[in-house]
Amino acid sequence: MQHTIPFRTLALAGLLLIAHSVIGQLAVQSFRLLENDLTAQVTHPEIDQNGEKAALIKVVTTQTGFEFEGGMLGIVKTLQKTAEIWVYVPHKAKAITIKHPHLGVLRNYAYPIPIEKARTYEMVLVSGTVETVVKPAEIPTQWLIIDSKPAEADVYINDQPAGRTPYQNELPLGKYTYRLSKELYIPEAGVIELTGDGSRKTISLNLKPNFGTLQLSSEPENRARVLINGIDMGKTTPCTLEHIPAGEHTVTLSREWYATTTRRFTMEAGKTLPLNVSMEPTYAEVSVSAPDGADILVNGVFRGKGSWKGRLNPAVYTFEARLTSHRNATERRTIVAGQPVEITLTPQPITGQLKVVTTPFDARIALNGKDYGTTPNTLRNLLIGNYTLTLTKAGYGTVTRTVTIAEGQTAEVTETLPTGMEVTIASTPAGVKLWIDGAAAGTTPATVSLTFGSHSVKLASGKRTVEETLTVTQGGKSRWEYDVREFANFTERVAGVAIEMVALQGGTFDMGCTSEQGGGCNSDEKPAHQVTVSDFYLCKYEVTNRQYCAFLNAKGNQTEGWKEWIDLNGSWGGGKRRIYRSGRTFYVESGYEDYPVIYVSWYGAKAYCDWLSSKTGKRYRLPTEAEWEYAARGGAKSRGYKYAGSNNIDEVAWYNGNSGNKTHPVGGKLPNELGLYDMSGNVWEWCHDWYGEYSSSPATNPQGPNNGPYRVLRGGSWFSIAPYCRLAIRHNLTPVNGGNDLGFRLALSSE
Repeated sequence: MQHTIPFRTLALAGLLLIAHSVIGQLAVQSFRLLENDLTAQVTHPEIDQNGEKAALIKVVTTQTGFEFEGGMLGIVKTLQKTAEIWVYVPHKAKAITIKHPHLGVLRNYAYPIPIEKARTYEMVLVSGTVETVVKPAEIPTQWLIIDSKPAEADVYINDQPAGRTPYQNELPLGKYTYRLSKELYIPEAGVIELTGDGSRKTISLNLKPNFGTLQLSSEPENRARVLINGIDMGKTTPCTLEHIPAGEHTVTLSREWYATTTRRFTMEAGKTLPLNVSMEPTYAEVSVSAPDGADILVNGVFRGKGSWKGRLNPAVYTFEARLTSHRNATERRTIVAGQPVEITLTPQPITGQLKVVTTPFDARIALNGKDYGTTPNTLRNLLIGNYTLTLTKAGYGTVTRTVTIAEGQTAEVTETLPTGMEVTIASTPAGVKLWIDGAAAGTTPATVSLTFGSHSVKLASGKRTVEETLTVTQGGKSRWEYDVREFANFTERVAGVAIEMVALQGGTFDMGCTSEQGGGCNSDEKPAHQVTVSDFYLCKYEVTNRQYCAFLNAKGNQTEGWKEWIDLNGSWGGGKRRIYRSGRTFYVESGYEDYPVIYVSWYGAKAYCDWLSSKTGKRYRLPTEAEWEYAARGGAKSRGYKYAGSNNIDEVAWYNGNSGNKTHPVGGKLPNELGLYDMSGNVWEWCHDWYGEYSSSPATNPQGPNNGPYRVLRGGSWFSIAPYCRLAIRHNLTPVNGGNDLGFRLALSSE
């Protein structure tokens, strides 16, 4: 920023000075609070008419002869200093009037910020003249540059305010005095002569700090609040306070449990002063102990259970321990600062007795879960109160009741333990033969009386037999139900088409990259891990064009959702479509009714399952990835093949080595061990799961991650090379897409 000293030039060549006039002017250039200036607080305070430290306004000007008026509050005192006037005013003053016999009057200047007691402010006055001068056309000048570290120092030229560093200005030739002033730094001054030698004059000054740094700590504890010269610094010990003006100061520390402490210190400019202040404690350390679980109170206020340690100020206190079924223990103590106190309180127990008799005897006694031997027995010195009494004996039922122990009294309990209870054994379907502990018990449902303990049950229905063990307990389960339904293949008929379902008995197998898959496993087939699946049904064949077309016709007149289910524009092998739409009816191209449906999205497969479920009342769905691999491997009948039913892929699969680059009717190759066709090759099959990494942990009926971008595909297709028709191979695709080698098959839980 460029600053100029006022003068005007009338560029009329050759003219001499012929006229001159001067008009005095007076104004405030700036007004601010000097945050770190302690003149009014510490070094040169003055007391106002109210007995308080007055505020100080340092009026910066090179003129003298000023008069100051402060209105109703008045002026406390004025002092003429070098290049400035100190004016002391009461706090809360609102305005000031400044008068000068030559420069004029500045009336009722309103302070732009509040005036606080014992604070120092700076007011920079400017006075100037307006000159009308006829001068020679050319005035010799030279540039003067003044820089400082730190910057923003106030610059005075010939005792006139000229701006702040970095300062630059073009001045007439001649000698000038300069002065740099910055809060918390020692002023610098000097003389510079501008001689017009054609170069600019540069002055660079490093201002010396007039402040230091205080490193403050307290003992025996920190976190004391810090005040410097009575001003809260907003910090607690330990702390570092920078920019402390050089000179004498006071530091005051205050903290709970300690007497407020004040110390004087001298700060030297540019120095770091470490200062550790010792504070006198105003408390005593108190320790109170009592039995476990006892409430400890001090003057009626809860402080802890079992024991308490803390600080107390000097006074007389009542210490008390309260424990259920005990008489309170109380002690009064006088606490003296600096003298530790240890107190032990022992509540006295209040007791009674309990006599217990049972039939049969030798029943085990427990009170609130704690063992007290066997019956008959008299339990002495029991604390008063309510107890849960439990009586147990092998082969008998458990008796539980509440007993009350009163002070100095004996409670009596006489009980007969139960021997058994009635239970009901039912089955689905009902009416199956029942045996209990090896003896015939009729048919289900049957209600019988059984002793407490374990019993064997056997139920037989047709080809299926269920053998289980049940345990009868007092207050426990009283009804058992068993599923004895025969689990067999069946054919579903809906909308004029048949769907053959195969019953698969559940089991446990190793899923993923097992030894028979060879050495070419992909990373997402690892690690091989143990999986258990429950009984379920799986469609014998992949869903065909005939079956899917029936679904589309059933839904087509109700919704346009089919556009998200199947791409009718999809084509392969000469571009022919296998399912097409005419008007509002769907048709299968002749000869392709039993080919697997293709171009079906995951949502299209799910929509088919939901429709079939609504028609049959069963819950059809896509198989989980674990169910699919278990079935493809042959389930419980697995012979450890590489492909679904054989190690010779040509026997069981259509793939790119024998397919002629197209799909084939379902069931055209040999089935696997479970009678399932095309589990390898022909078309990839959608599974229920979101695609994710395998875990090495064993799992039961896993269903994959909760979400993700891709759904799982299994089995390979007519387009796949042989390794991609292996039983463990995995593939994935976004669920909204389909393809010319992608279809699905149905699953159904055994329920």
